[in-house]
Amino acid sequence: MNTQKLIATTATALLFMGAVSANAVASSSSLSVSMSYTVTPLTPTSTGGAPTPTVTKDLASPTSFSTSSPLSTTGLVTVSPGSCSGCNSSSTISETVDVDFSFIDGNNATGSLNTDFVFTDKWGGSELSCSNSGTGDTDCIVWAGSSGGSVLGQGSVTDDIDLTDGAVVALTLDNAQDWTITSDISATMTYTAPPTVPEPASMVLFASGLLGLPFVRRRLGRGKAQATTAAA
Repeated sequence: MNTQKLIATTATALLFMGAVSANAVASSSSLSVSMSYTVTPLTPTSTGGAPTPTVTKDLASPTSFSTSSPLSTTGLVTVSPGSCSGCNSSSTISETVDVDFSFIDGNNATGSLNTDFVFTDKWGGSELSCSNSGTGDTDCIVWAGSSGGSVLGQGSVTDDIDLTDGAVVALTLDNAQDWTITSDISATMTYTAPPTVPEPASMVLFASGLLGLPFVRRRLGRGKAQATTAAA
């Protein structure tokens, strides 16, 4: 292969690589995510005839939010102690509820969170230690890993979920207290798109220069020939 053909072939390859790389990586950092969740109550521990509570999902599953539009505070799950005509201050129940979250974003990247909360209720008498709602019937939802100062029922926990494309979902789960209570959820998402490498504009410019080299050489050669003829 002569020099001119080699230059032309190299330039064409660089132009093609520049076009491909220009479309290979998204330049925007805006991204949406779909979140699904399941709720699984485990076997409760009961004393004094306290009934098994009812656990209800409040948020649509799946639900979506994005880097530019976070999930505002909204109800996630409600727990109702039910009714008990024969219960008294010695009637209590404690139940762990498993909650599993799964995520998939606009890049088809995935992530998950497996967590739980403990629901406790007490029928009459002094309030539970997690509550400051006063004497009488009291109950609490307390998420794993949460903190709430002197009143745990007013606390919350924030978990960070790393998706496989580098996006991060920050999920905040709120504790709750009183009677027939709802735990709230809110979420934000951050994502930084990877840089475009190599830079397509530089490739195209370099390739264009290579394609022009044979014409410059031909023009220079023609000029030298004319100068030689004139001198003779």
